[in-house]
Amino acid sequence: MRIFLPLQALTVVVAISLLCGCSSGSFSAVPPKPGALPGGPRSLAGPLAGPLADILNQSTLQRTGSRSGRHHASFYACPKRGSIKYISDFNNNVINIYAGKLKGHAPCGRIASYLGGPEGLYVDHATHDLYVADTYFGEIRVYHRARMHAYATYFDRSAGEYPVDVTVAKDGTIIASNLRSIDGAVAGSISTWIGGRFVGNYPMTNSLYGGYVTVARNGTVYFDDIDATSNMGVVWSMSCPAGVCGAQTQVAGVSLNYPGGMAIAASGNLLINDWANNTADTFELPNPEPSTLPVTHGPLGLAINEQDHHLFVAGTQRNETVEYLYPGGPVVGKVSGDPFGSTTGVAVDD
Repeated sequence: MRIFLPLQALTVVVAISLLCGCSSGSFSAVPPKPGALPGGPRSLAGPLAGPLADILNQSTLQRTGSRSGRHHASFYACPKRGSIKYISDFNNNVINIYAGKLKGHAPCGRIASYLGGPEGLYVDHATHDLYVADTYFGEIRVYHRARMHAYATYFDRSAGEYPVDVTVAKDGTIIASNLRSIDGAVAGSISTWIGGRFVGNYPMTNSLYGGYVTVARNGTVYFDDIDATSNMGVVWSMSCPAGVCGAQTQVAGVSLNYPGGMAIAASGNLLINDWANNTADTFELPNPEPSTLPVTHGPLGLAINEQDHHLFVAGTQRNETVEYLYPGGPVVGKVSGDPFGSTTGVAVDD
């Protein structure tokens, strides 16, 4: 099956800087500078493609900015308290911020500095810090609430990676899922850091390329990827105490047409977007048969607000983020992305 891609027409690409001058090789408080991409472009050859794979199939490594040619400036006028939503725009290299429910209103803030293809987002509710998987710059960037510049960046110097998503475990371990390594040697992997220190890189088992990641309250890490044998989306689990990841176990019977964002509900159920089926699937493991919620087209980013039981889905094909009641599914509201945009990630801070 050939999937037609929402990002196929893009010519936006970003060079990767590995920040070789930082103290430990894994953490820097200095914003990155664009640099040359080691080894040149790598194509993800194979019968199945998708919005993540297409990132590496671009024909140029020249950083061109947004497709619209517009300059996006950072600003912040959001409430000091209350719920805000972060939505990443892969094409325009920005993160838009919205206050309250998504009702078609304009953003109250925007992060637009030093971003190159931001995708997965995560908010640590203990600190209110925003974590961003910045794909083309190959970094995880961390922002305080109401701050437009990252106070920390993390990167994997073991090979250099294209990160797609990020989460934080209860013990403070930062866990990133990677599309693949820059040099093409590793098809998909997990990178971990703790206490500002890089811990390790763990290749995904039998992966064509990697997808998204989440961590349960009991410490179980789940990630999805495209399986190199079946070309289908599969889900794996493992444990990563203090960033040291153990054996990977495939979640039996779970199969996705094209895997997207992941989250854990208050019940402990696992939520996963299926980009190709336009559904948000809820798994009450070990039962591999999900309950499905039809969502916006091309769903990638996924977040859940446990306070009011709302689900947020970022859809690439319609360039919109939709807020749903969960688990029932009625639409609460939505916001459209910027012109020429592609909304890929969403996170909620209460």
